[in-house]
Amino acid sequence: MSSEHSPRPVEPIRILHLEDSPADAESIRRALESAGAFEVRRVTSPEAFIEGLAKGGFDVILSDFRPRALDGAEALRLAREKAPGVPFLFVSDGIGEEAAVQAVVSGAADFILKPSLFRLAMREICSTIWAV
Repeated sequence: MSSEHSPRPVEPIRILHLEDSPADAESIRRALESAGAFEVRRVTSPEAFIEGLAKGGFDVILSDFRPRALDGAEALRLAREKAPGVPFLFVSDGIGEEAAVQAVVSGAADFILKPSLFRLAMREICSTIWAV
Protein backbone atom coordinates (compact mmCIF):
# COMPACT_ATOMS: atom_id res chain seq x y z
CA MET A 1 0.00 0.00 0.00
CA SER A 2 1.40 3.37 -0.99
CA SER A 3 1.66 6.28 1.43
CA GLU A 4 1.39 8.83 -1.33
CA HIS A 5 -1.04 11.63 -0.75
CA SER A 6 -2.54 13.88 -3.33
CA PRO A 7 -1.66 17.51 -2.69
CA ARG A 8 -4.32 19.55 -0.96
CA PRO A 9 -5.65 22.43 -3.01
CA VAL A 10 -4.35 25.78 -1.86
CA GLU A 11 -7.06 28.19 -0.82
CA PRO A 12 -6.56 31.52 -2.58
CA ILE A 13 -5.81 34.60 -0.51
CA ARG A 14 -8.89 36.77 -0.97
CA ILE A 15 -8.20 40.45 -1.52
CA LEU A 16 -10.53 43.45 -1.50
CA HIS A 17 -8.80 46.04 -3.68
CA LEU A 18 -9.83 49.71 -3.76
CA GLU A 19 -8.29 51.14 -6.93
CA ASP A 20 -9.69 53.69 -9.37
CA SER A 21 -7.12 53.24 -12.15
CA PRO A 22 -8.08 50.35 -14.46
CA ALA A 23 -4.48 50.01 -15.70
CA ASP A 24 -3.03 49.90 -12.18
CA ALA A 25 -5.73 47.50 -11.01
CA GLU A 26 -5.01 45.13 -13.90
CA SER A 27 -1.24 45.28 -13.32
CA ILE A 28 -1.67 44.54 -9.63
CA ARG A 29 -4.13 41.72 -10.30
CA ARG A 30 -1.76 40.09 -12.81
CA ALA A 31 1.22 40.46 -10.45
CA LEU A 32 -0.68 38.92 -7.56
CA GLU A 33 -2.20 36.08 -9.53
CA SER A 34 1.14 35.20 -11.12
CA ALA A 35 2.81 35.22 -7.69
CA GLY A 36 0.46 32.69 -6.16
CA ALA A 37 -3.09 31.82 -5.30
CA PHE A 38 -4.74 35.21 -5.01
CA GLU A 39 -8.37 36.09 -5.69
CA VAL A 40 -8.81 39.83 -6.22
CA ARG A 41 -12.11 41.73 -6.01
CA ARG A 42 -11.62 45.28 -7.24
CA VAL A 43 -13.94 48.07 -6.16
CA THR A 44 -13.87 51.66 -7.36
CA SER A 45 -16.52 53.50 -5.35
CA PRO A 46 -17.08 54.20 -1.66
CA GLU A 47 -20.38 52.29 -1.85
CA ALA A 48 -18.77 49.19 -3.36
CA PHE A 49 -15.94 49.35 -0.82
CA ILE A 50 -18.39 49.55 2.10
CA GLU A 51 -20.43 46.72 0.59
CA GLY A 52 -17.31 44.58 0.25
CA LEU A 53 -16.37 45.27 3.87
CA ALA A 54 -19.89 44.36 5.00
CA LYS A 55 -19.91 41.07 3.06
CA GLY A 56 -16.50 40.17 4.45
CA GLY A 57 -14.60 37.02 3.60
CA PHE A 58 -11.40 38.85 2.67
CA ASP A 59 -7.94 37.99 3.99
CA VAL A 60 -6.41 41.37 3.19
CA ILE A 61 -7.45 44.81 1.96
CA LEU A 62 -5.36 46.77 -0.54
CA SER A 63 -6.05 50.42 -1.23
CA ASP A 64 -4.55 53.10 -3.36
CA PHE A 65 -3.47 55.95 -1.11
CA ARG A 66 -5.22 58.57 -3.23
CA PRO A 67 -8.23 57.06 -5.01
CA ARG A 68 -10.45 59.77 -6.51
CA ALA A 69 -13.72 58.58 -5.03
CA LEU A 70 -12.56 57.87 -1.47
CA ASP A 71 -9.64 59.29 0.48
CA GLY A 72 -7.17 56.61 1.58
CA ALA A 73 -7.35 57.71 5.22
CA GLU A 74 -11.14 57.36 5.10
CA ALA A 75 -10.84 53.92 3.48
CA LEU A 76 -8.51 52.87 6.31
CA ARG A 77 -10.91 54.25 8.94
CA LEU A 78 -13.84 52.37 7.39
CA ALA A 79 -11.84 49.15 7.19
CA ARG A 80 -10.74 49.41 10.84
CA GLU A 81 -14.37 50.01 11.82
CA LYS A 82 -16.06 47.34 9.69
CA ALA A 83 -13.29 44.70 9.37
CA PRO A 84 -10.90 45.30 12.25
CA GLY A 85 -9.11 41.95 12.00
CA VAL A 86 -8.30 42.20 8.29
CA PRO A 87 -4.83 43.55 7.42
CA PHE A 88 -4.97 46.78 5.40
CA LEU A 89 -2.12 47.71 3.07
CA PHE A 90 -1.70 50.86 1.03
CA VAL A 91 -0.42 50.34 -2.50
CA SER A 92 0.58 53.64 -4.05
CA ASP A 93 2.98 55.30 -6.40
CA GLY A 94 2.96 58.63 -4.65
CA ILE A 95 3.10 58.26 -0.89
CA GLY A 96 5.68 60.28 0.98
CA GLU A 97 7.57 59.08 4.03
CA GLU A 98 5.52 61.21 6.45
CA ALA A 99 2.21 60.00 4.98
CA ALA A 100 3.42 56.39 5.09
CA VAL A 101 4.35 56.68 8.76
CA GLN A 102 0.98 58.29 9.54
CA ALA A 103 -0.82 55.50 7.68
CA VAL A 104 0.91 52.83 9.76
CA VAL A 105 0.28 54.77 12.98
CA SER A 106 -3.40 54.98 11.97
CA GLY A 107 -3.67 51.22 11.60
CA ALA A 108 -2.39 50.23 8.17
CA ALA A 109 -0.35 47.03 8.30
CA ASP A 110 2.07 48.36 5.69
CA PHE A 111 2.43 50.18 2.41
CA ILE A 112 3.87 48.99 -0.88
CA LEU A 113 5.02 51.22 -3.71
CA LYS A 114 3.34 50.27 -6.99
CA PRO A 115 6.62 50.05 -8.92
CA SER A 116 7.88 47.54 -6.34
CA LEU A 117 4.71 45.46 -6.29
CA PHE A 118 5.89 42.93 -8.82
CA ARG A 119 8.92 42.05 -6.67
CA LEU A 120 7.21 42.28 -3.32
CA ALA A 121 3.65 41.03 -3.84
CA MET A 122 4.00 37.52 -2.54
CA ARG A 123 6.44 38.25 0.27
CA GLU A 124 4.81 41.40 1.70
CA ILE A 125 1.18 40.39 1.49
CA CYS A 126 1.71 36.85 2.76
CA SER A 127 3.95 37.94 5.63
CA THR A 128 1.37 40.56 6.64
CA ILE A 129 -1.42 38.01 6.67
CA TRP A 130 0.62 35.44 8.60
CA ALA A 131 1.77 38.02 11.15
CA VAL A 132 -1.81 38.77 12.22
